[in-house]
Amino acid sequence: MAAWFSRGTQVGTTKEFRRALDAVLAQVHPPLAGKIRDFVLSGGDSGWLPQLAPGAFGQQQVLLTGHIYGIHPQAGPYQQLTTAMGDVSPDVLLRWAQVVEACFGPSAWAFELADLDGGHTVESLLLVVANTHQAQLQKPSGTVPLAHSTLEDVLATGGSPRSSILVRAFHQNPQRYMSGLGRLRPLLRRMPGYEDAVQRHAPELRPHVAAGDVRDRLVAAEMLQGLSRETLALFADELAQLATASGAQVREVAAPLVITCGSAASEPLRALATNGKPDQRLQALRLLWSHATDEEDRAWAQRTAAEDRAASVQALAVEWAAEASAADEPDIPLEAGPRPVIDWAVTATPALHVLVTQLWEDANRDIERTNEMTRRAADAWAAQHGQRPAWANVTAPMAAADANDLLRRMTSGRPPRASNEPKPRVEAHHVRDALPKLATSPEASLPVLGHLLHHFGLLVDWRGGLNHTAAACFNGRQRALAEPSLSQVAVLYDDMGLDGTNAVMRSWSSTWGERVGQGWPREAVAPFVAEHLDAFAAGLGRQTDWYSRTDAVYEALSALDRLPRQVTEALWPVALTGLKAHRRLAQDVLRATPDRDARVATALADGKGDVRTEAARWIARDHISSAVPALEAAFAKEKQDVAKGALLDALEALGQPVETYLDRDRLAADAAKTVAKGLPKDVDWFPWDALPEVRWADNGQLVAPITLQHLFAQAVKAKSPEPNALLRRYCSLFEPADRERLGQLVLDTWVAQDLRPVDRATAEAAAARQASSTFHWMQTYPQHFKDDPTYGLSVDQLTAHFLPGALRQPAGSATASKGLLAVAAACAGERAAATASRYLQEWYGMRASQGKALIAMLAWVDHPSATQLVLSVGSRFRTKSFQDEATRQAEALAERKGWTLTELADRTIPTAGLDEDGVLRLSYGDRTFTAALLPDLSLELRNPDGKKVASLPTPRQTDDEGRAKESKKALAAARKEVKAVLKLQAERLYEALCTDRDWSFEDWDRYLNHHPLMHLLVQRLVWTASTSDEAPVVFRPLDDHTLTDVDDTEVVVKPDARVRLAHDSNLSPDDVQAWQEHLADYEVSPLFQQFGKGIYALDEAKADAREIEDFRGSLVEAFRLRGRATRLGYTRGAPGDGGWFSTYEKRFPTLGLTSVVSFSGNSLPEENRTVALISLSFERRAEQAGAATTTLRLREVPEVLLSEAWNDVRILAGEGTGPDPDWEKKVTY
Repeated sequence: MAAWFSRGTQVGTTKEFRRALDAVLAQVHPPLAGKIRDFVLSGGDSGWLPQLAPGAFGQQQVLLTGHIYGIHPQAGPYQQLTTAMGDVSPDVLLRWAQVVEACFGPSAWAFELADLDGGHTVESLLLVVANTHQAQLQKPSGTVPLAHSTLEDVLATGGSPRSSILVRAFHQNPQRYMSGLGRLRPLLRRMPGYEDAVQRHAPELRPHVAAGDVRDRLVAAEMLQGLSRETLALFADELAQLATASGAQVREVAAPLVITCGSAASEPLRALATNGKPDQRLQALRLLWSHATDEEDRAWAQRTAAEDRAASVQALAVEWAAEASAADEPDIPLEAGPRPVIDWAVTATPALHVLVTQLWEDANRDIERTNEMTRRAADAWAAQHGQRPAWANVTAPMAAADANDLLRRMTSGRPPRASNEPKPRVEAHHVRDALPKLATSPEASLPVLGHLLHHFGLLVDWRGGLNHTAAACFNGRQRALAEPSLSQVAVLYDDMGLDGTNAVMRSWSSTWGERVGQGWPREAVAPFVAEHLDAFAAGLGRQTDWYSRTDAVYEALSALDRLPRQVTEALWPVALTGLKAHRRLAQDVLRATPDRDARVATALADGKGDVRTEAARWIARDHISSAVPALEAAFAKEKQDVAKGALLDALEALGQPVETYLDRDRLAADAAKTVAKGLPKDVDWFPWDALPEVRWADNGQLVAPITLQHLFAQAVKAKSPEPNALLRRYCSLFEPADRERLGQLVLDTWVAQDLRPVDRATAEAAAARQASSTFHWMQTYPQHFKDDPTYGLSVDQLTAHFLPGALRQPAGSATASKGLLAVAAACAGERAAATASRYLQEWYGMRASQGKALIAMLAWVDHPSATQLVLSVGSRFRTKSFQDEATRQAEALAERKGWTLTELADRTIPTAGLDEDGVLRLSYGDRTFTAALLPDLSLELRNPDGKKVASLPTPRQTDDEGRAKESKKALAAARKEVKAVLKLQAERLYEALCTDRDWSFEDWDRYLNHHPLMHLLVQRLVWTASTSDEAPVVFRPLDDHTLTDVDDTEVVVKPDARVRLAHDSNLSPDDVQAWQEHLADYEVSPLFQQFGKGIYALDEAKADAREIEDFRGSLVEAFRLRGRATRLGYTRGAPGDGGWFSTYEKRFPTLGLTSVVSFSGNSLPEENRTVALISLSFERRAEQAGAATTTLRLREVPEVLLSEAWNDVRILAGEGTGPDPDWEKKVTY
């Protein structure tokens, strides 16, 4: 008899289960709670369950679905309920699952698995367990008490196969895309009996392991991670297929599983090595060779490779022979040096006592401030809901006795003993900011820091890595005092009973927050890397998890003075065939190896086109000039167009004349073959009939349409919006006007396809869902919608309101065909910028991939308007990912042209068609109108007789109608471009002031003073020119491009002078006043406030500080802060958890700096709450994507930028009531 029949007073339950169920239902409305309890324990009619759907009872639904993430008071009862499930009838558990499923409703967002018999009943039960056991699941060895046998009993009771949940967990839900495993799959793997369940149901699971798309196979492989050799052997055939798949990501995950299978995988791999496709054969042989269980496997692999019909596979035998030869040469091991020793003998000094006492006092002040805010928030909650909230807890002050006890432990000479599990004290939150500052004090030695971090439970995080506060302490100490090293940190943790190596490595690789070692000198990093070289090398080319940086392993290896052979040999396959995100990182590490150039050149002859392509790109990027002969030989033999384009790119990068490699006859022959095979399916939608006629520029003959189709097809196959040299060169041979029409058509067509709207039925359904959800939240939380114009509308009215927006939503995406943008990049002209700008402005928050592709395209469009748009996005756009992509593309463009980023910006300023005198000539054939730029930056139009006219007239019969039409377009475009250019350039000149940028006089005079638009701007500013042997001269340009000083005397600047903008900081007060009077006398309106703001004098005592807090506690309304910050050029910082943001940022791309104004914060959507300014700091952009930014010391910030940013904060503070000593009690958080 089952245990659940013999316990309790109700059939199928236990006292423990009923008690836990009652606790879970305690906060639910009593009538509803009773109804739920009766149904779960006794059964009966279930027709009322739809009443539990989301929106019916708000917070009750949230409580019952367990969306409380293990920190809510309800988590304990939920966990007790899970513990008691093993002794409860499956009928009871099924009914509880039905209750929870009803609460979730048909919410596609909630469910991770495909539905089971039309529902998600059992998955709902698992979601509650996952939601309320997150703390346990985050631990490396954490488990949950619900067993697979219990789960299968529930499935069987509901009429589903016992394997059904596992089968669905082994592939993705087609209705919901997820990156990673979500919550349920990790839960299933941690439940007791998982491996037994996998063994039992292996016949049902095997068909799903190697089936489906990449995401399905990745999920299946992840579900098999950590299982025994015996279990994995049941899936040996399928795992062999995954480990030899075409996708590197799948191979990466599956290869360790195949290795674990051992001899069971040998036969499947041998079968693939002889009967598979060339790439499968190659991958199977690699696995057999590198992880052979005996010499027979190796010998078979080498013999089979040598006899293979594919050159790429045959190359393996040569590679292995070279490896064997190299292995005979001795490899000098790295010396890690002696292991550090931590002296735990801490002396009780007055300075140490003051250090700890001050920490206690500061923490207690912060505790009292937080308690006060909690009380006020709780009062507001109680006034609204009629009861005190469960979270309204206050923190007790830290006792002085605890500080004295800590001091005694510090001076005991012994390290504290710590737990591997994070156990932060409740007071830890109140010392997180103080501890890193304290760590820079000489008295806060490593043992002292160890004791402090241990006392507050801030040594490790849930993964065993350094807690972010601990990492911040060690980083701050290293910057201030040049200690510790990573090895010392690891030993410190080892001494406290923790795994110091794991703690340091996890923190080093962390993707978020403070990570240890950030910005440390090589000597502080290298000994630790050398000591743990095998662990770092094991991560090469591996797909990282959510928490680990892709570049962490490569950054660590870069700290070594020399790479051992084992590491270089592991890096080469990553550099040429690894995951794309890893290739460049591996190439950078290999840059210093002695045989790098020769081996890259050899790779150009590899049998795989992808390897040849990557080798060519590597050569181009690193300018390996010795590879030119190998590139030419490879190009002559190359048949794959993508590889051919990369080879030509490399030859062009190395200065070879690309035209000599072009062959139109061969292009025509290749085009015929491409079209005969069929064009890529990703361009099935393209309107080929709409292609314009395109002619070769040299002979006027039409370019065959199949030639254009061929070029399009190759661009799509390359999957990049950046055109290769082959495409660029062939397109450059087209007649310019035809080329531009073709490029614009491609761009417009691609954008239209990407934004193709949904059908009306789909839009109406989406509008109805949005209306229903909005109406529910308006009813539940009316206080948040009081200013919303839609408040009070019915569901039908809301549906009508949302329908126009729903009708505009795109039905799909054109990302798969983004290679077409390479054609636009190679062909389009001036109009491309406007098209891309509209897309970026409208869809920036929803279509990031397409937006970044358009930015990459713009960087190759050969027109100043496109370049200036890229520069503008890089400096002022609201989306950080677009800013970063634009900055990267602008830097690459500048490098291609051999300019600096600032020179690129200067030399590509559009002229709007104006000549040097600021005149646009507009032809009507025999008649010519002119438009002249006036000092007020407007265009004045005159007819051929010199008389002013308001607009261009309708053409006469004697006029050229075509030219008249083009002239009208040119005038309209000029007016628009003048406005856009002048706004952008005013911002650039202000950035030049802030960053103290200088020009050679020749460049300044040519690109600014004599530019038809810019000369009107530079006249409204004061400049200085200096040489190495003379005092600076101060001047202002005039209309005729001459220069004048403050006394109206002409200034002649020496050709070797450097020119920069004048500022309060580089002129005397008398000079500043004189120039202000000069500008006023001549009624010159300054382009921006150049003088009179005052100078921020950095106190030497604050020079090493990283933030200015002069206006800390200044109160201001959130909307006034936002408005003024926006006008000053700041954009909102990235929001954190819950949509909360607390910074405004202004980027200065030419220096790679960002000024950051921190304030108490606001939520999204924003509310006009009272906020307080906190600090001003300056960040330097990270070189690698994913790497953390660096906050500068104030002494590292340019003087003018420091003054201007400080004045910005002063202006922001002036929008409010000023500093308030009690500001912490007056802000929301």
